[in-house]
Amino acid sequence: MLAVVTDDGISAAREDVLAELLCLKGERRAFRIGTSLFNPVDRPGWFAVDPEFRKGFLPAGSADVVDNGQHNPNSRLTRGFAGTRFTYLHWHNYPYVEMCDRARQS
Repeated sequence: MLAVVTDDGISAAREDVLAELLCLKGERRAFRIGTSLFNPVDRPGWFAVDPEFRKGFLPAGSADVVDNGQHNPNSRLTRGFAGTRFTYLHWHNYPYVEMCDRARQS
């Protein structure tokens, strides 16, 4: 799940995500999601910060190289990365029934 680190905490509200995207409008570099939050299986409802696990995304029409996992994509328009206030929530802790449904769908 994509979320934004706001002045009031972490938000996945549509208006906060759209506001952050609007702040990035016109940028030509690849974007970096600076933090990822992992939901450990043995700690439901809790997230661990992993500052070493990054995700990235690109401005429209700028795809050059996109690595498997979208960790370090490159923009063909301008080299380098622009930091964002986005964070990526990795949900690894699902109820058993939901895990079975996801497995069947994949």
